[in-house]
Formats: sequence, structure tokens, C-alpha cells
Amino acid sequence: MKSSAEANDTLWVTGVLGPIRLWKNKYSLDHGVVKSKEEKIALEAQITPKMVIEDQKHYEMTYEGNIDDGVVLLGQSIGLISSINSVQDIIYNIVSDAEKRLKEVSLCIV
Repeated sequence: MKSSAEANDTLWVTGVLGPIRLWKNKYSLDHGVVKSKEEKIALEAQITPKMVIEDQKHYEMTYEGNIDDGVVLLGQSIGLISSINSVQDIIYNIVSDAEKRLKEVSLCIV
């Protein structure tokens, strides 16, 4: 799997409780999207405690570092992440940008 991700590296699938977006990996490729309410009800009727336990193991795999077989929950915004900054830098950038915008807007006031 590549180290950087984009929005198209995710899949919209039907989870136990409803639709979820997952990293495109072995696990998510085995799960599709339920097409109707009737299909979802039929699938839910087939769920056994053993199936729930087996599925839970895939969540645990992710926390153990296995992102190929594990459930990696994420959103389409994954493609928007270009850096990981410190909280101090994030706050500084927000405040600086706000100050800049306020100065620009103040020039428009007559």
C-alpha cells in the first residue's frame, strides 16, 4: 500500500450499523454497498454473534498495525492532508490568517 492517500483511495461500504467509508484494502474490497432496505434487513437477519466477533478482529488488526486486513475508518478528506503540524503552528497560522483577512476587509469599509 502506498504511504500517501487521496479521496479515491477510500470505499463507501455498508457496515453493521450502516454506511461507512474505509481505506481501500483487502478488508474493504470484500464488503459492498447494500442496494436496498430489504437487502440490509436480510443481511442483518443472518448476523450471528460469531460473525460480530470475527468482524471485530479486523478492527483490532488495524490497531496492531495490519492496515491491509484491518478496518481502517476514514473520510474523503484523507486526500486533503498535506502535512502534520504542531498545535502551536496551527493556532499561529489561523490567527495570522485572520489578522490578514481583517486588515484586507477593513480597507473596504468607507
